[in-house]
Amino acid sequence: MATSLTRRRFASGLAGLGIGLAGGCAPPRRSSDGRTDVVFWHMWTGEWEKVVNRIVARFNESQRSIRVRPLVVTGDANTKLLLALVGGDPPDLMAQWNQVIPAWARKGALVAFDSLMSADEYRRFRAWLYPAAREIGTYGEHLYAVCMSLNAHALLMNAQMMREAGLDPDRPPASIADLDTYANEMVKYDARGKIDRMGLLPLNLHQWAAVWGGDFYDPVTERITANHPRIVEALEWMTSYSRKYDVNKVSSFQAGLTQQVGDSWPFVKKKFALIQDGQWRVEDMKKFAPDIECRVTPLPHPPDGKERACHVNGNFLIIPRGARHAPEAWEFAKFWCGWQHEDIGADIATWGGWIPASPALTRTAPYRNYVKENPAFQTFLDVVGSPNVRITPVTPVQAFLWDRLKATEESALRLKQTPREALDYMTYEVQRELDKVNQRGS
Repeated sequence: MATSLTRRRFASGLAGLGIGLAGGCAPPRRSSDGRTDVVFWHMWTGEWEKVVNRIVARFNESQRSIRVRPLVVTGDANTKLLLALVGGDPPDLMAQWNQVIPAWARKGALVAFDSLMSADEYRRFRAWLYPAAREIGTYGEHLYAVCMSLNAHALLMNAQMMREAGLDPDRPPASIADLDTYANEMVKYDARGKIDRMGLLPLNLHQWAAVWGGDFYDPVTERITANHPRIVEALEWMTSYSRKYDVNKVSSFQAGLTQQVGDSWPFVKKKFALIQDGQWRVEDMKKFAPDIECRVTPLPHPPDGKERACHVNGNFLIIPRGARHAPEAWEFAKFWCGWQHEDIGADIATWGGWIPASPALTRTAPYRNYVKENPAFQTFLDVVGSPNVRITPVTPVQAFLWDRLKATEESALRLKQTPREALDYMTYEVQRELDKVNQRGS
């Protein structure tokens, strides 16, 4: 009973966010030394929390009018923020990476960053960003999120395993046919016939859909296109591995893998010879597997596919509606992302092994030195600036689409449905949800 009452109160409160919170004016937060206190929520823990604290400390030391106070929010951070909005006491700024911008912006839950800039600054800022960073933060005509960093994906290769299989790591696979051949040469079985090492296991349909050239959504017609022929082809290729290597053996292999972080990452554990992953793994390899000679190449593509293609997401900052100190929050966002602080922003990007939100930062001395020390990073930079990268479709049902995409992929890879059946049903489900949202107008 308590849960349902909370949900009803939450739903009714959220429906009135655009009016109720926009009209309120909470008193400012001031430190004893006269600084404006900016409350900053984020979800990083462990070693990543130390990086965030370092960024905050550098900002606080750079000036004397604003003090950012970071707070780690664990558990269901999204619900906690929305409840804070309903209660009228949200943070001034929040770091996010979830699929929340379209739905929250549509409900009036976010402050548009362009409202904090002049028209000229907004024009220059948008031009300064990578196209993907610009698209991730935009809903409708406004910018609701500022990316501090982007994630691009490529193919990581164990050069020693390639040589052992008679393959040349200086000639990486460029086509899907090449990739299949390389993967097949490097799979290993134990004495019982179980898979001990995969050459490759294609996962993450959103990555390979970009490589094939299929889009999940048509913003002009507002139609979900998850069953686009090119996406069907991509998923058919992915499921071919379930059939080729026996879906039961593949499932057993996956069940035996450890966590996907740090020294437990299966590529570090030498359970994969080839793997599709993001640029942060360059730092992982340096920290946890310096003995592995890792090469990086853009994701191979099929005939008529897309070169230097992948799905791009990012870490971004949002200002909740009702924030007491939105202009000051914007000052911190500018500092972190590097707008008007390019050397600082580039330096910060190296602390986390991040791709910055602007190509201008990649040309600074701090970042060029970082890439020189980590040459594998250059491939990810080449990819992130490609016109063939894609982001999660900007639609009010973005989070629902993302969830259904994961379930659809799993169903197909376990051979419970054909790729066509799974994607047809996903298209139906997400379109139905989008139609409901459009009919409600919220």
